[in-house]
Amino acid sequence: MIQGVGVEIVEVKRFNLASKRWGAPFYKRLFTEQELEYCLGKRRPGPHLAARFAAKISFFKATGRRIPFQALGVGRDKKGKPFIDLQDESGDNLRTSLTISHTRETAMAVVLVENTSR
Repeated sequence: MIQGVGVEIVEVKRFNLASKRWGAPFYKRLFTEQELEYCLGKRRPGPHLAARFAAKISFFKATGRRIPFQALGVGRDKKGKPFIDLQDESGDNLRTSLTISHTRETAMAVVLVENTSR
């Protein structure tokens, strides 16, 4: 049963400005080590980081829950498909679908959450 859908759009420029203003603590508060390793290895990390941030906000909107940003990761499977990696047991009955996209200017994500407990 579908529990919720969340959508978020992030301006990469605004995200980059915030990261310059707050530095490394900004990144460490919002992202897992795996996310940082992947994104900071890119030539332009801003769009990749903004897309993962959009995915997390989309998840919060879809579930109506707010958990620490560090407890929610965005990974990629072997084929490159993005997925939500929930780091605690609070999502045991949830199945999520995620799509992300970005350009140099904007990043967006859509999350569909299904409750599997029924």
